[in-house]
Amino acid sequence: MPVYSIDGFDLPATLTLADFPEVLRRVNARAALIVQREARDNAWAFRDTGALSRSIQARVEDMTVTVSVPSNQPTAAYANVMEMGRTAGRAPPPVSALTGWLRRHGVSEEYAYVVARAIGRRGIAGRFYMRRAYESLMQQMPTIIDTVMRQMGLT
Repeated sequence: MPVYSIDGFDLPATLTLADFPEVLRRVNARAALIVQREARDNAWAFRDTGALSRSIQARVEDMTVTVSVPSNQPTAAYANVMEMGRTAGRAPPPVSALTGWLRRHGVSEEYAYVVARAIGRRGIAGRFYMRRAYESLMQQMPTIIDTVMRQMGLT
């Protein structure tokens, strides 16, 4: 999965060094929930079973927010393909990876190789469900910071 980082936000001068860890913890907690919700909503928009959307998890550790599809989830195998897409002209995906999709969409499994070959030749456009969630968060960060600072009585 791609890694997105946040920087360049100015915090008010009234913020003391002693307040900084608590402000950061609260900002990160809000940011994690926003990105997780946005990524899930974005992934839900192109759902087949909804499993990818349900598997997106947010984790806040120290000063870091991680929103991802954990590698132990069954959807981890195609989460990156759905985010970034698949380049045209590559080897086709394994036929076994398509059988469930074919069955759910009423396509006979005898066409599995044809579908796999078409994916290999044409590729798949990226859905950028995580990137769009990150971009949404970047627009909301000033408001999140102001809200946290106001709740803590620092503005």
